[in-house]
Amino acid sequence: KITEPFKDLGSQRVKNLSRPIHVWQWERGKNNDLEVSKSDKDPIQYIKFCIASDDTQIAYARVGRGLPIFKAPNWLSHIEYEWRSPIWGPWLSALSVTNELIRFDQRGGGLSDWEVEDISEAKMITDMESVTKVANLDKFALLGISQGCAFSILYAYENSDHVSCLILFGGYARGR
Repeated sequence: KITEPFKDLGSQRVKNLSRPIHVWQWERGKNNDLEVSKSDKDPIQYIKFCIASDDTQIAYARVGRGLPIFKAPNWLSHIEYEWRSPIWGPWLSALSVTNELIRFDQRGGGLSDWEVEDISEAKMITDMESVTKVANLDKFALLGISQGCAFSILYAYENSDHVSCLILFGGYARGR
């Protein structure tokens, strides 16, 4: 009775479950005008690196054209895996059709340096400053998701001359 198209991916092992589960992938856009298909016309993500103030190498990605949106770090991420993810990929691709999207892997994860001494709120803010400086971002919208909301609010407070607006989703001002 479901009218949305799904692709049967069969039995899959999933983290934190002892037994395999049956998985279907939603094939977004088969009946949806907002579909951004994966084709040669899709935006191409360009991955670059910058060096933070403490010599930590930070990986960042740029994709799309238009008004810049800078995404604050959240969770443990990987800019390449997110781009190809069936969950995040279509959303990131759609967002980059009308905007330039700049994202980065936070220190300690993804394509950025893993062996770092300090993974703190202060370092996340200085990493954001390093990426925006190297990427030549003067004025941009700042996107915060989950814990990225707290980083975004602090960054915007400390760098209000660069942030044109805040886009906050599912965040919190303080931890537990």
